[in-house]
Amino acid sequence: MESKMRLYPNGFLITDQRYDNLPEHYSSLKLLDKFYYYYDNNRPPELIEKENNFIIIQGHFVHIGPKNNMDTSELINTLLETYKNNYEEFLTHLDFIGGRYVVIVGDSENIEIYPDATGARTAYYSTENLIASSHVHLINDLVPHTKYEIGERAPLLTFHWDTTPYENIKSINPNHKINIVTQTRQRFFPRKENVYNGYEDSSKLKLINKLWKDQIYLYNKRYDNIIFSLTGGADSRVSLSMVKGYIDSMRFFTYSTEEGETKEKSKYANVLSDDQYIVRKILEDIKLNHRFFFFDKREGFLNEKENFILNKNTIKPHGRFIIPFYKETFPEKDIMHLRGTPLEVGRGYFLSRNRKNNSEEVKATFKHNMKKYLNVVSEEEIEALFEEACDIFQYDKELYNYHKLDLYYWENRMGRWHSEILNENDVCFETFMPFNMRAMINISLSYTRKERRSGYMFNELINRNYPILNFYGKNNKLNLYEQIRNEKMKNESIFSSFKVHYENQVKEIPTEDNRLYVPIDFMNQNNFVEHVFKFSKEQGFVNLALINKYSNKKAKGYLKYEILLNEKKIQEEDLADWNQENILSVFNLTKDDTIKIRIKPLKDIDTLSWEYASSLYITKFKEIQYDKMVQKSITATSPYSKLYY
Repeated sequence: MESKMRLYPNGFLITDQRYDNLPEHYSSLKLLDKFYYYYDNNRPPELIEKENNFIIIQGHFVHIGPKNNMDTSELINTLLETYKNNYEEFLTHLDFIGGRYVVIVGDSENIEIYPDATGARTAYYSTENLIASSHVHLINDLVPHTKYEIGERAPLLTFHWDTTPYENIKSINPNHKINIVTQTRQRFFPRKENVYNGYEDSSKLKLINKLWKDQIYLYNKRYDNIIFSLTGGADSRVSLSMVKGYIDSMRFFTYSTEEGETKEKSKYANVLSDDQYIVRKILEDIKLNHRFFFFDKREGFLNEKENFILNKNTIKPHGRFIIPFYKETFPEKDIMHLRGTPLEVGRGYFLSRNRKNNSEEVKATFKHNMKKYLNVVSEEEIEALFEEACDIFQYDKELYNYHKLDLYYWENRMGRWHSEILNENDVCFETFMPFNMRAMINISLSYTRKERRSGYMFNELINRNYPILNFYGKNNKLNLYEQIRNEKMKNESIFSSFKVHYENQVKEIPTEDNRLYVPIDFMNQNNFVEHVFKFSKEQGFVNLALINKYSNKKAKGYLKYEILLNEKKIQEEDLADWNQENILSVFNLTKDDTIKIRIKPLKDIDTLSWEYASSLYITKFKEIQYDKMVQKSITATSPYSKLYY
């Protein structure tokens, strides 16, 4: 077990100097008799040299083309050839490579490094020396650098933008290449408008289905030990649907708080407990080779040496409590952990509302993330940090039709935070993420904001491949039927009774369809019926919708309805005037304010049909917290409503 815990696993280093103090499990080779390349023996590179050029693919990878897939030999030769003779085609081939890797290509004068789609195989370079590596601390071990002083104060800045714990060691972020000889950085994606915007929905789904499932097929052929972390969330549900035909050959696990449900104090513990509940429901119907890890019942702990190794391998600890479980449960070599985290890029993480596509919105998000450091980092420093980063990442430039908040999330959160999680887990296993392919992410970005936020594309993939998985709640203990049922019941049952006021008496009348009406026995101009709502929020307004389906010019003057706010009439309307929905808003409310909806006969009536004509349905009553005062106390959409402000 301990033999798996090694420094800088699956890593690489390229430089123009010879070093003899790399980890003992690293080997070396010389490129063009000029550069030195070091790599972990567990993950040797794919490499070719031709004349004065070389290309390396470091990591695990597969090429899945829209029509034809290339094997390793064809791919690496094609990449080198197109890099020299057709650079645009070279970049297009990169878009269709899945896995976790970097591409390093060059000659005796230049070395360019291209990361995978989300930078899952981290890559760093020094601005002081010709040296680049998979691990930031490996560079510093060989060539000590000054600590990044602002990063010492604000740790977020050690894994954000291109900054690291060291002043002059920088990250190679997704969609950017670095020439480590000339120290130049260039964005290579996006390089044109999103071509998938013009695709039919069915064509997009068909293509992404192929790109995903072909990867699963090839990885299943190459690796005997594929493991899968199953949660109660949407991302793992999509991933599970896409491996439907390979479930019997995989092992599944879920980490949670304890056996049985719990109400721990922390939000994180509650999330894990919900995961357990949802996963157990799935396991009732789908047979999986599955086990739970209960982190509050852990038996194994990390020793000092193991913590030292992990601190070297990654910039930021994340979920380190799970490492002992991984070591114990998966002791074999060549384990491949299948994850779906990059799907977050396609979900429009920063687009919960329709935000503008400009650098100011990126700045606002960055400053929000930095708020917790305002006691140690000044606003002037934050402003300067952003201006420098904005220039590097070109968020102040036109980037075709791509939303800059999408690129910011993709390149600076997914491309930095998540990649370091993978570095931490590397001591136990490698990680395979089928969605870590630029073409697939590009397809997901072609959907509308509303479609992305709703998870439309991913739900459609589930529906095509394993429909039952859309039934279970996603981060919600309620299944699809229960959610629809509760929403329907909530919408249908706004109130269950109203009151008739007559001869100084009050009688309660039950109702099942949110309907107020005047019973014929009480159809007298001295009587009225009403329902009273009490505002429960501290301050705000109410959105209210009413409809009476009776309209007759000859019936005017028989019945009217009124709305009263704290006994003061603010609206009235003859029931015979308007048979369309009247949408109203009542403003400037505070806690315990009363809103009365009242129907009053204007004449004494004894014909039963008037009871039906008096029906007033309340189709909506929604309270909204709002801290500002507005000029009007009520608005209405009916042209016949008389309003009293």
